[in-house]
Amino acid sequence: RSVPMTLDAAGKLTGRFTLQRSGFYRVDLESADGRKVSGGVQYAVEVLEDRAPEVSITTPGRDTKVTALEEVTIEAKASDDHGVTRLELRFRVNGGEERTVVLATPGAGTEETQAAHTLLLEELGLEPGDLVAYNAVARDATGHETLSDVYFLQVRPFSRNYTEAESNGGGGG
Repeated sequence: RSVPMTLDAAGKLTGRFTLQRSGFYRVDLESADGRKVSGGVQYAVEVLEDRAPEVSITTPGRDTKVTALEEVTIEAKASDDHGVTRLELRFRVNGGEERTVVLATPGAGTEETQAAHTLLLEELGLEPGDLVAYNAVARDATGHETLSDVYFLQVRPFSRNYTEAESNGGGGG
């Protein structure tokens, strides 16, 4: 089949088409007056299946014990062969309604992206014993979506440190 080509200022011809299957391809050229020049080299081309994006939580990257007043920064990264179009953080408190925070919406063709969000736990109204489950989700340019591993923030009570008071000895009288 024919594909139109354009000539740039440097004299370079470019054209674009989508490969449907693996095989051998060659480039034949046709001049403006209709003469055809057959390409002498055949190129072996293999069509690769589109892969789903890869996504992971990099910080804190593990289950963590926190207090109800902490600010926890969660960082995620994603990569894809066709480009990442969206990176999200999703979390639930005690298995409740899922909340979504959009971390990044990179431009077309961005193969790798990394972003962070700080969860202000005080705003979530947490109490000791509560559990926050979170993960990252990446979407690529072809619509594939991948979820990272799920991690947990376990709310612990504030520290109660007791020390023995120094005594100045007995009192008078």
